[in-house]
Amino acid sequence: MHVFIDALSVRAGWNLGGQTYVQGLVNSLVEMDRDNEYTVLVTAENRELFALRSPTARPYVAPINNSRRMTRLLYEQLWLPVIARSLRTDVVHFPGNLIPLLSGLSRIASVVTVHDLSPFFYQRNFPGHAGRMEMIIKKRLYKYSLGHSDIVVTDSEFSRREILSHFDVAPEKVVVIYPGCTPLPRMETGIDAVLRRYGVSKPYVLALGRTNKHKNFDGLARAFSQAKKKYGLPHNLVIAGPPGSGHQDLLSAIEGTGAGAFTRLTGYVDAIDLAGLYQGAELMAMPSLYEGFGFPVIEAMHLGVPTLVSNAASLPEVAGDATVYVDPGNIDSMADTLGGALTDGALLLQLGEKGKIQAAKFSWQRAAVQTLPVWRRATELARS
Repeated sequence: MHVFIDALSVRAGWNLGGQTYVQGLVNSLVEMDRDNEYTVLVTAENRELFALRSPTARPYVAPINNSRRMTRLLYEQLWLPVIARSLRTDVVHFPGNLIPLLSGLSRIASVVTVHDLSPFFYQRNFPGHAGRMEMIIKKRLYKYSLGHSDIVVTDSEFSRREILSHFDVAPEKVVVIYPGCTPLPRMETGIDAVLRRYGVSKPYVLALGRTNKHKNFDGLARAFSQAKKKYGLPHNLVIAGPPGSGHQDLLSAIEGTGAGAFTRLTGYVDAIDLAGLYQGAELMAMPSLYEGFGFPVIEAMHLGVPTLVSNAASLPEVAGDATVYVDPGNIDSMADTLGGALTDGALLLQLGEKGKIQAAKFSWQRAAVQTLPVWRRATELARS
């Protein structure tokens, strides 16, 4: 079987969830599988992120700059189906929610990974944070991708329920394969040097991710401010990630609560520094309103960092019984849970140990083993 995987969304130096998925899956498959042939669509900038050094795996280098999103999307839409057909591919895996509109003409089996349906969450809950025309286009593209792919893979049972509730898709077509936990790059310097580089002072609570509205970082800032005053916490709040759709709301929350004195917004953090930022934290908080999976949870747990996690969306599937849960919509309750956790050293130690066990349940090798029969099934369906 010749498998073609679209990895154009992966950008060197970035550490967002979608590309963590692509890197982890591709590298595990190439390492463990010598029976099938792999072609991975990459760029000159990101090809070194993939271990394509076996006789059965090779890169196909696209002559584009994938930091320009429109350029990448046009290349995927227009050229990818042509390339896949010219290479006599048996199945194409699209790991970024959508498939090209011309893919149906290639008559090649296709698998798409739909990580979540966040555009629909925004349409329902925060219409002001998403353009009306953008939502119309995305809904049609999702509908096309789900209807014209042979099999749909998704990251959680929550996301599977979302897909089945929004679209008329046969239940047996949507398969849950949990992603794995990717070890973070080894630090080139010590933890203290990393913290100095980003202006971070201990002790601190860490929240990680682009500051999109669904991350609920504005709610976290309000809850943390309450907890700091009520419990006399010495901690700072560190939010690490580039600006997103909820950034202005976050700034307003910080200003409105007077949290600027103890809140640090680092902006984007280099992948090489992530482990240091995690390991310096007393607690990692993820109070999201919506997540299709939640990589920061298992990254923190893998490193033994205690976590505080929202009870919404997919997060209970990911965190299991190894975290402290909060209602992301109840600021007072979140503040009390934060304060209670940060003043209970025994609880933090227990969460750290339980987290390591929970993170070990998510393996890229397991995800790779589960993906292989999905591809075989897709080729059978395409031929029938």
